[in-house]
Amino acid sequence: MRVVIAGCDGLVGAACVRGFSHRGHGVVALSHAALDIAGPAAAEVLWKARPVDAVVCAAARPHVEGCERDPAGTRRVNVDATVQLARTAGQLGAAFVAFSSEYVFDGTADRPYVEDDRRNPINEYGRQKRDLENALATLPETLVVRTSGVYGFERLRKNFVYQLIDKAGAGESVRVPEDQLITPTFADSLGDLVAHAMERGVRGVLHVTGPEPMVRFAFALLVANAFDLDDDRLVPCSTASLGLLARRPARAALSAHKALELGLSPLVFAREGLARMRASLTCGSR
Repeated sequence: MRVVIAGCDGLVGAACVRGFSHRGHGVVALSHAALDIAGPAAAEVLWKARPVDAVVCAAARPHVEGCERDPAGTRRVNVDATVQLARTAGQLGAAFVAFSSEYVFDGTADRPYVEDDRRNPINEYGRQKRDLENALATLPETLVVRTSGVYGFERLRKNFVYQLIDKAGAGESVRVPEDQLITPTFADSLGDLVAHAMERGVRGVLHVTGPEPMVRFAFALLVANAFDLDDDRLVPCSTASLGLLARRPARAALSAHKALELGLSPLVFAREGLARMRASLTCGSR
């Protein structure tokens, strides 16, 4: 399979490059700069990459607060441009993969959400992901991957684990919500499962997350243990006390049961994912 991966310089995009490559597929990796999905030349870049069997779009503007501040500008990338890229992939006869979020749910459920649960986003980022899902549902050969709490090796050091390493490691106190339920997802496992799903011809909506929902503060304690951080630097707090512009769903854990039923590669538990991340950083292989 020959796969174009847009946004290869981000956390999810880089993990997908590794996942498809490790499974023996040919990868055309395009950075955010090389493929501006909202620019007029995006379709031309894809046409030049032919032949293409699948297009994975990990290019986005995923900053939740940024979406709340600039809903129109972020929507042009997160919804409009992504849908147009999917249409171009269809014209090339290629499957298309896009990424969504647990934020399409309102976080009021008493169990992890499954794929068919009612969506009711409470912030702009979630609304954009819901609208993207709706638009892609009208296009054939599309897989929408919902995921949550993705962490792992990242050049720009933006994900939650790096934030804790950089701040707590420097002796700063870090306030971490103890009222948000998440599903920590190791990026490398995510990338491998996306590749496996494409091999199996999976389409529609699929939850791809770690196997254990946990409170964000509990995950932060695992990070501190894995990276020898002083856990006294972690300060539990309520989400409301952080003064965030965008509301966060309280209990938006995702169930990956469907992926397991399909026989796809199971994702690793948080302790193992953090240990693998620590080992890789220690040996300098990233």
